[in-house]
Amino acid sequence: MDDGSRSADGGLPHSLREGVARTIHENYVRDRLAEGCAPGSEPALRSWDDLPEHLRDANRAQADGYATHLAALGYIITTAGDGSPPPRLVLRGDDLERMAEAEHERWMEHKLSQGYRYGVRRIEDGPRRSHPGIVAWADLPEDIRDLDRQPLRRIVRTLGTANLWVVPRGADPDDRTDR
Repeated sequence: MDDGSRSADGGLPHSLREGVARTIHENYVRDRLAEGCAPGSEPALRSWDDLPEHLRDANRAQADGYATHLAALGYIITTAGDGSPPPRLVLRGDDLERMAEAEHERWMEHKLSQGYRYGVRRIEDGPRRSHPGIVAWADLPEDIRDLDRQPLRRIVRTLGTANLWVVPRGADPDDRTDR
């Protein structure tokens, strides 16, 4: 039985991580299909149940990264408790941009730890794994930066699927006023 302990890097509790990771993946697939990508045209454009384990792990790491990114900006993730919708959260200033850049860095570290290197072509299998997105944030084209921004724009709803709220550190999570 899951004891609710947090992942090794201080991310989401294990009991919530899988549901948030699945929601992140489902949102990604929906967004890419809406952009005109064909199902199966990318390794990640398939259902969660058909997703290779290393790509499930990537979604789990992204879910854990949410807690880290938000904490760095002065927010905490807390349990809603009663199942009511979360208070409206408006990210301050350029918090979204800073989180997107941090998410890209986290994603690159994850890819590099799996043996990927920069390459002009995306190669998912074998000893020569490569990805063209393994570059500094400043060198990414805007459409690729948007791949990092998009899930963060709906972070409150995504975490809400696991009955979690995002609130400024030090705020009373029971205070239902909009933020």
